Amino acid sequence: MLKKVIYIGILLLSFNCYELMSENSVSNKIEAARKNDAPCTLGYEFENNLPLYYEQMRQENAPTLSLSEYVGEIESWRNAAHTKFMEMAGPFPPDCEFDAEVLMEEQRDGYVVKKVSLNLSSWERINMYLLIPDDSVPHPAVVLMHDHGAHFSIGKEKVVRPILTHSDSVVALDAATWVERCYGGRYVGDELAHLGYVVAAIDAPYFGERGAKSGSRYVEQQAIASNFLHLGYSWAGITLHDDLRTLEYVRSLPCVDDDRISAMGFSYGAFRAWTLAAASRSLAAVVSVCWLGNVRDLVVDGNNITRGQTAYTMYFPRLAQYLDFGDIAAISSPTPAMYIQGNDDVLFTRESVNCAFDVVRKAYSDVHERLSLVMAAGGHVFDVDRQKTAFDFLDKWGR
Repeated sequence: MLKKVIYIGILLLSFNCYELMSENSVSNKIEAARKNDAPCTLGYEFENNLPLYYEQMRQENAPTLSLSEYVGEIESWRNAAHTKFMEMAGPFPPDCEFDAEVLMEEQRDGYVVKKVSLNLSSWERINMYLLIPDDSVPHPAVVLMHDHGAHFSIGKEKVVRPILTHSDSVVALDAATWVERCYGGRYVGDELAHLGYVVAAIDAPYFGERGAKSGSRYVEQQAIASNFLHLGYSWAGITLHDDLRTLEYVRSLPCVDDDRISAMGFSYGAFRAWTLAAASRSLAAVVSVCWLGNVRDLVVDGNNITRGQTAYTMYFPRLAQYLDFGDIAAISSPTPAMYIQGNDDVLFTRESVNCAFDVVRKAYSDVHERLSLVMAAGGHVFDVDRQKTAFDFLDKWGR
């Protein structure tokens, strides 16, 4: 009996030692792969949506046009970067006449809200909210972009209080709830109209009135993006085109001073704001709240961008070979620009934000007074305090 107990003990000890050695072996192999000492032969190659060698990929495929490594005239870099950015963002849908039509309007305190139907391309006819102050002088204007938030049932209604009809009570409640969550209970577009700005807001593709027939869903974003890509386009590129056309429409309005048009957005809307600023190179100012970080420092284990899905709305094919996100934001210099990030924003690593800020700062080195980089207390929100900071910047540079 004693011999049997001893034998079982030896077997258990051997098994535990083998298991420990196996775990150490796996850990060592992963560490070796990450250090590029040897190929990884674990029987698998991916973990948490990333290849085990993603660190090497980040290091060995640095963007070739990045301003961080550029030595020379900023203007020369800006022109080259803009050309490459537009090449990678396209192709775009064919343009046509706007053929705008006012569907309904509502008078509010000091301004009117119009729901306007118009063509963004020969493929897309969409609805826009247009807010116009009552007085007749040409006004400064803001192209205002809504966030993502994996909340697709509304788009422009996240930033403009919806015009109410007998059938819109669900939309109104949806919008009010979202605004309370992300915007301190205020509709940013209506606040800007109170301050004397013309405001234009559209739904981004797959949001609000541009959603899916069966209802837009988070899990279908990857399929939407894949289909765009297989047809030779990208979701981000189509969205950029739509924002450029929105800017063009606003510029055509007699109530707008076309030298004083700015862009503003929160989260995904912030991404859209600085890509619009980079593409157009004609804005009076740009304000980005809670979306700027270098993508190479966001593609790390555990970060939100590695889930795919939503990340595809911000993916320009092959652009990462040439430019990072901070570079794209830098293209719009010397346009006055404010970038607000939250100290406790879990969607961004501090390294990604710092790297992007460094690149943008370099682009504005000769006009540093036009750049405001803000690390604000709190997380991923566009609350009342941040709105005041943003509005003050717009009043200084965009009015």
